[in-house]
Amino acid sequence: MNNPQTNLTPTLWHAQYAGLEAIPPGHPYWFENQDRTPTRSIVLQTSLQGSITYQDQQQTLIAPPNHLLIFVYGEPSAYGHPHLTHPSQTYQNLWLNLDGAGLIDHINLFRSRFSPVIDLSHNTAIIDHIQQIYRMVSPHKRTPPTTTASHIYKLINNLFVFSESRRNTTQSPVDRAVDQIINQPTYPWSLKTLAASVGCSREHLTRHFTQRIGIPPAQYLQNIRTERARQLLKHSNLSINEIAQTLGYTSMHTFARQIKSQTGLSPTNYRNQ
Repeated sequence: MNNPQTNLTPTLWHAQYAGLEAIPPGHPYWFENQDRTPTRSIVLQTSLQGSITYQDQQQTLIAPPNHLLIFVYGEPSAYGHPHLTHPSQTYQNLWLNLDGAGLIDHINLFRSRFSPVIDLSHNTAIIDHIQQIYRMVSPHKRTPPTTTASHIYKLINNLFVFSESRRNTTQSPVDRAVDQIINQPTYPWSLKTLAASVGCSREHLTRHFTQRIGIPPAQYLQNIRTERARQLLKHSNLSINEIAQTLGYTSMHTFARQIKSQTGLSPTNYRNQ
């Protein structure tokens, strides 16, 4: 069942579609997300019965019952029953297609910090909340868009809180260091000092960060800082020097060089164009 929720303010977090489906044994069920539309549409899919496989460029994961799978249309990932596998059990799932201003940034941060597959077997309240949103977006319910947006915000927040609490009990020191970088990208980090504080080498921290996030920490920080700098240059009254300091740059020369490498313009020319 596809249930579009219409007449929504585009900036509100909303469910574009929702569905409850059962895939019988032997039925083909494999989706490549690269060419699916609408691009950047976020899917939260809960396995209720049976299991599926999730694959991206870095990992292969299993989503058994009471696990939540999160993926995005347009990204190089896939899910379902891989070819030549023959599941003996019906696969039943509930899914939400979500969109809204800034939601993709929260989802990408969540997946990089935790995982695309989340075990909810010890927190069925989140599954119940997903089912509640599924019922809310039925065209027969006429739920106000602001109410739906509020519930989606609460759902995402609860996922973060739950996953963070579980992570704190099992997280390794080097993972905590990676999270510090992710959570405070404008801090003037010294990778050598941070690595020493958790008892590892700079090389090990860099290797572990790259394995988790997909790019080295220096490149990650440069990308985040440069994007924020571009926003501040265009949409704030801060001076260029204040922007550089706010984003953790200790050298104006470095700041100007990175802005020019990304935009082809100096900070002043970029602001004035």
